[in-house]
Amino acid sequence: SMSHFVEFFVSGNLAKCVTMCYFLNSTAVYCLHNIVQRAFFGGRGTNKMGSKNQVVLADAGAEFRLLLKQTIEESGEFEVVGCTGSGHDAFMSIQRNKPQLLITDLMLPELDGLALLRKSRRLDDAPKVIILSAFCTNEMVHHAAQLGAYYFLTKPCQLDSLLCLMRQACR
Repeated sequence: SMSHFVEFFVSGNLAKCVTMCYFLNSTAVYCLHNIVQRAFFGGRGTNKMGSKNQVVLADAGAEFRLLLKQTIEESGEFEVVGCTGSGHDAFMSIQRNKPQLLITDLMLPELDGLALLRKSRRLDDAPKVIILSAFCTNEMVHHAAQLGAYYFLTKPCQLDSLLCLMRQACR
């Protein structure tokens, strides 16, 4: 599965990563290509100005959203500048704060995750988008990739894997 691939990638076991590519569909390989391509550039946890990378979180589940915020902030590498259960509020936070990352669920009131992805990608300083959702089909992953999502991670997920993807996205 993708979470195993990420764990192998994080641990530096590239031989297993390559082997796993044979078992993944084309959308998954596209996402993996983005990760591998970005893994060789940039710093860790800070942007070009030397400050923490900023993140906006959008998830309708209040408990999960707060757990995610706490985990991200405790890493010491990221600053959560927006944390909301609404797609509309997340977009307003993106416009106001210009974060490097957006982590969003697909199921959001007012503006769903794909619409939020579509709108945020049109901005001049568009954040990289990681979709974190329990609603996962091959078609949905493919559609998200076509719209420019950096990665699609299924819930439940290992939060360490998410942090790794966040680091890679900010490089």
